[in-house]
Amino acid sequence: MNEAEHIYSKIKAIIRQGEGVRNEFKECNTTLNKDIYETVCAFLNRSGGELLLGVRDDGVITGIVPECIHQIKNDFSTVVNNPQKISPSFYLSLDEAVIDGKTILYIYIPESSQVHRCNGKIYDRNEDGDFNITDNHNLVSALYLRKQISYSENTIYPYAELADLRPDVIARVRKMASLQIDRDKFSTENSNKPHGHGMIDPSHFTPYPKNPSIARLFREIGRADELGSGVRNLFKYCKAYCGHDPQLIEQDIFKFILPLTGEVAQQVTQQATPQVTEQVTEQATEQATEQAERTTKILEFCRTEKSTSEIMEFLGLTHREHFRSEILNPLLEQGLLHPTIPDKLTSPKQKYYSAKKRENP
Repeated sequence: MNEAEHIYSKIKAIIRQGEGVRNEFKECNTTLNKDIYETVCAFLNRSGGELLLGVRDDGVITGIVPECIHQIKNDFSTVVNNPQKISPSFYLSLDEAVIDGKTILYIYIPESSQVHRCNGKIYDRNEDGDFNITDNHNLVSALYLRKQISYSENTIYPYAELADLRPDVIARVRKMASLQIDRDKFSTENSNKPHGHGMIDPSHFTPYPKNPSIARLFREIGRADELGSGVRNLFKYCKAYCGHDPQLIEQDIFKFILPLTGEVAQQVTQQATPQVTEQVTEQATEQATEQAERTTKILEFCRTEKSTSEIMEFLGLTHREHFRSEILNPLLEQGLLHPTIPDKLTSPKQKYYSAKKRENP
């Protein structure tokens, strides 16, 4: 199924479902309805939704006048990117489809991690439509709280500093994702904050952005595809190249499993093994080199006695526990550094000197 066929089948399914919390129809034959932006705002604030232009409330397709399509697209894109109308602004795209000879515009609106306003008012969504909740403090507070809980990109870590983003932490996080190549399958696993549970079916799949603001930035600079296109492409190309549909399993550990035939498995193994080996070797070499250079710097610095704080400041480190467990203790165990008060290692007056001090008193 190509992109046009996918959109066509999706629109037909939405019309069969009718209007609801996540579906809205607007006639818009020649121009945009005035309340369309209130609906966009409500979808962004609630759980996202799908908007069809050129369809009546009862599901009858009226279509958009062909001469007006270009202007409607321009008007919509201009307004949703205008912070004076939708604040904060949000990038959305329109897809065009022809059904029964009539043109429909389809707009997918994801749930946003932020609270949005339309003309200075906050809108929310329920089964009956879009509601202005600006003056209802309880509903507004609940909306902000739900956004804060649902999206990790909104979480504030007041005691974290830029220096805490250490290379060793980043390397450790990367290892949390696993890749495995077996004779009959290729699989990956990574930690996940699930929006649902079970197997993902592309024909009934609604994309859910876990970090919308970050994703939107990468989409706008051309570094990420349209939301949801990754799943569709996986099913498209895995079937084409490997002869099987992949399995995408949404749970606390997200799993990707691709069954392999004998010939494909052999080819994947031959291509992947040298690449993985080279990558692991390169990473290990870089880490060993960095560690050796750091050790040399510390030993030279500690020719005269230095405290823990002095060594950390010299290395530009702020995380004391990491320094002690990953750097200081290994040097003490190897006999490269020596404590000035060996009988009381936790003494606040404790300092350290390198073995080079003994050689060059």
